[in-house]
Amino acid sequence: MNSFTIRLIDVRFDIRIGILPLEQIVSQPVSISLEVSIASKDFETSFPEENLQVSISYAELYRLMEEEMKDGSGLLETLAVRLSRRIQESYPSVLKGVIEITKLNPPIPGMAGKAGIKYFFEKTS
Repeated sequence: MNSFTIRLIDVRFDIRIGILPLEQIVSQPVSISLEVSIASKDFETSFPEENLQVSISYAELYRLMEEEMKDGSGLLETLAVRLSRRIQESYPSVLKGVIEITKLNPPIPGMAGKAGIKYFFEKTS
């Protein structure tokens, strides 16, 4: 099956995320990259007419991401699962996706670098 992958790459937010008490008070910078795959058959049959009804708007994906970031979370994993569910509820055409969330300055003494998770999800029905 032919498909398109729609991507938002290295989107930055300052959010309260983490299980340490200070992490729940002070926001920290995170980077989020998102990929969702949709079947291309609807687009291919309507081609060359460019019709957003058969695709997914980057702006709408960003809006969903922004709304989820406002709530913060204890774990990056929880945030990724919540975002994937919102995307799948809003866009039944999504076949699968990947969400990568990276803490740009993790609160690990002596660590120079980043820490994060990558979550893979697929349509179940």
